[in-house]
Amino acid sequence: MELKRSGRLMGYFGKFSAVLNCSASAIAQFFKSYFEENITQIYDNKEKSGLLVYSSENNWVVIKWPRSYFSYDKPSKQISKEFQTVVSAINVYDGDFWEHDFLKDGKQLDSFHSAPDYHHEIDSESLKFIQAGNPQLIAAELKIDLKKIKPYFNRDKSREIRYKKVFPEDIYELMHGLVFIDFWEKLGIRLPEETEVPAYAFELSRKFIRKDNKKAFSGDFNWEL
Repeated sequence: MELKRSGRLMGYFGKFSAVLNCSASAIAQFFKSYFEENITQIYDNKEKSGLLVYSSENNWVVIKWPRSYFSYDKPSKQISKEFQTVVSAINVYDGDFWEHDFLKDGKQLDSFHSAPDYHHEIDSESLKFIQAGNPQLIAAELKIDLKKIKPYFNRDKSREIRYKKVFPEDIYELMHGLVFIDFWEKLGIRLPEETEVPAYAFELSRKFIRKDNKKAFSGDFNWEL
């Protein structure tokens, strides 16, 4: 499936990170050290699955995390600290919403959720302040035009807003979880198509994934997703 043109949005789950001013080889070495014996490098990755690292483009290295690895935020933050750089981390849930963490030098500078009331009812006043995002901060850090990214942080649920594209050249309407692809492109980040071959591919042990996930979540959950 090519994310950009398939039109398959429902049921899509994905986690991605983009690292600024770093090389794919440096990220690969980091993973070997970070995950230690829990990681295996794949040299012939015909399925293009697992933990994928793509070659740098426009000074950004894109990482695709395994679908079942929910603790991707921890290594993303560690990468930003290790390389003293910026990381843009994305989570897409069921094609319905997207989350964005903006990290720098090991610290989370900003957090955005397109639908924080998706799983839980939240009163409208509180909703204004929960993971509302700070596009001004991101624009200043990356030295880009605020006008290019601010509209993606609009959580207005009216049809005239949600069912329209932010810009004519965009691929997705604002309501779609994959609209982060259009947002990312305004940051200078291109999400590789799923047919593209990564520079490095790794497999994380399922036992490690389950163990690491359970540290981040409690209660009943299907760790085999």
